[in-house]
Amino acid sequence: MRETKKRNTHLPEFKAKVGLEAVRGVKTVNQIAQEFGVHPVQVGQWKREIQAQAKRRFEGKRDPGAARSSCVKSGAARATVRSVLMMGSTSGARLVFVGPTI
Repeated sequence: MRETKKRNTHLPEFKAKVGLEAVRGVKTVNQIAQEFGVHPVQVGQWKREIQAQAKRRFEGKRDPGAARSSCVKSGAARATVRSVLMMGSTSGARLVFVGPTI
């Protein structure tokens, strides 16, 4: 009968250490795997997982299109406020519209 090898379970700290070493890119994946005693495929998986989590960490609740849209809307609001303020500052019923600045 063959001896069955027990699977290694690695702590999250160890996975992060190995994955970050791979993200740094100073050594090859094979060198890192040999140094830490894990399979190169596992190093690549941990590297991709760290990169995916980093991307999600910096994603905002709004998409870039929504940010631009809100900027344009706020610019229009500022222009409206400026036109009303200028109308109130003059003695006549003159309305001066100043376009939005983006």
